[in-house]
Amino acid sequence: NEGFIYILDSDNNAIYRLDSELRLNKKITLTDNGNAVDFGGANGMTVSEYDGQRRLYIADTMHERVLIADENGNIIKEIYKPKTDMISADQTFAPIKLCVAGDGSIYVLCKQMYDGAVLINANGEFLGFFGSNKVEMSASVLSDFFWKNLLGEKLREKFSRYVPREYTNMTIDSKGFVYTTTLVTSSSSTQIRRLNWKSNNILESTSFGDSDNSYGTNKFIDIVSMKDGIFAALDTNRGRIFLYADDGTAVTVFGGNGNQNGTFQIPVAIEAVDDDIYVYDQSTKRITVFSPTEYGENLLAATRLFLKGNYEDADAVWQNVLKEK
Repeated sequence: NEGFIYILDSDNNAIYRLDSELRLNKKITLTDNGNAVDFGGANGMTVSEYDGQRRLYIADTMHERVLIADENGNIIKEIYKPKTDMISADQTFAPIKLCVAGDGSIYVLCKQMYDGAVLINANGEFLGFFGSNKVEMSASVLSDFFWKNLLGEKLREKFSRYVPREYTNMTIDSKGFVYTTTLVTSSSSTQIRRLNWKSNNILESTSFGDSDNSYGTNKFIDIVSMKDGIFAALDTNRGRIFLYADDGTAVTVFGGNGNQNGTFQIPVAIEAVDDDIYVYDQSTKRITVFSPTEYGENLLAATRLFLKGNYEDADAVWQNVLKEK
């Protein structure tokens, strides 16, 4: 809310807090009762306000835990693999990404855990799984299911084991809806989802990304909820940023692969402060900031007015957009 950007540098056990101009504001290291905490190999982090305090939540992949710290880096809680019959004894707990709801509930994505996000309450207690992807039906899947029902157990083992696709990332908006991205699917309609508390996808759109795949398919690796009903999804394959309204309607797209400013090699993370969008490129180790032009401001304003039901006001702004086209 204050415009700070947080960067997780797990190689050096540090978190950097930058201001909106990307100037270093604070370097944070984690400590527990004065002792340094190793979180090397962590793959994800988020910052959230809970109980009147700003907290850092780290997906400490290598150490199989979630760390919660205050803004000075003091550890508040460590969450390890939940003790529940819903998670098998041989299943590792390797958090990679997470997001936090307003009530302090934590949604944790883990490697090779296909039942959805692990849902943990503010006290660190396991609540269940949230929003599992479904196995996508295809001719080969249906054929295997058919033959498995006819054959004995030993022969069944020779068939492929089908599991849902893993999410690549997730975020949560101010209304409590969870957005997810899935890297590769057979249908673009499942690459991006907006889930309600029942894990139902409520996006009306069934198509995301480019309709033209001659330059490669879109692979959405990160997503961010912006203010007033807009969200942005990052395509790591074609280096593009797609903006959508919260009903799934496409708003605009920009970016691309290349060596010029505004293009990328391997973009892997996206964040937003108001309508400014920040993208981190893993290859060049650069953060690129996109700010809307006058045309972009009108585009966003018209979309938001329409989403709020202010159709007459939206029409006036849309006329300005048409003039600039």
